[in-house]
Amino acid sequence: MATTNFIWSVIFQQNNPSDRKSVDSVNVYIEEFNEPIAFTWDNHNVNFSSIYIAGFSGDVKSFFLSVMYHEMTHVFHGMVRVLRLPD
Repeated sequence: MATTNFIWSVIFQQNNPSDRKSVDSVNVYIEEFNEPIAFTWDNHNVNFSSIYIAGFSGDVKSFFLSVMYHEMTHVFHGMVRVLRLPD
C-alpha cells in the first residue's frame, strides 16, 4: 500500500481517489528472458527478468523494489504496451 500511496500522491499528485485510474489487481511474473530488466503490458501485468535477478550483485531486495516502483508507475499511468502473443 505504501507503494501505491507514494505513486499517487508524490509522482502523480492525485490525492483524491476519484482522480485516479482504477486498478483492481496487478499480476507480477518472474520469467526467464534477457532484456529488458522488466516491462509492463496490457495495463496490469508486470514481467521481471529472472536472469537479471540471478546475475545481480548487491541489495537485490532494494533493486527489485525500485524497479517495481517504476513499473507500477506505468500501470497507474496507463501508458503501457499491448503485448500480442502468437497463437
